[in-house]
Amino acid sequence: MNVKSLICRHSTTALMCEPIFTGNSGTAKWYRDGIEVANVTSSSNAVLLNRSYHSEQPVPDVGFLIITNISMGDQGEYWCRRDDTGQISESVRLVIAYVDQFPSDSRPVFKPARPSLGERVIAHCPPTRAIPSPTVTWILVKNFLFWLDDDVL
Repeated sequence: MNVKSLICRHSTTALMCEPIFTGNSGTAKWYRDGIEVANVTSSSNAVLLNRSYHSEQPVPDVGFLIITNISMGDQGEYWCRRDDTGQISESVRLVIAYVDQFPSDSRPVFKPARPSLGERVIAHCPPTRAIPSPTVTWILVKNFLFWLDDDVL
């Protein structure tokens, strides 16, 4: 079974190796897209690519694969395999959530540039890439739009 997990870029996640809990103490290997990335035991975790990991709420040492400072390169399918029995965990497909910034030479354009109260406003936003696809919601606060320099507040 493949579980899809949407994870924010620059965040940290921990993947659990279920087969490590069956039977007595054991060892297992973690894989990403079929390539071995880490070794764990029933009493130790692994941090992907030996990245630094500090947390106020540490993850118990029971075979987790900890992925810190998640980047687009971490996207892929992960699973673990217990060494002595060959038992394979459920796979997790990490999908990295992100929103690219507007290009530095562009910004939203509002028409009309200075609308009157009750007038229809159209915003033309530069295209940007994102996963999941962005949804835009406009909220009118206290029936007023405030302008500061050419920015809408």
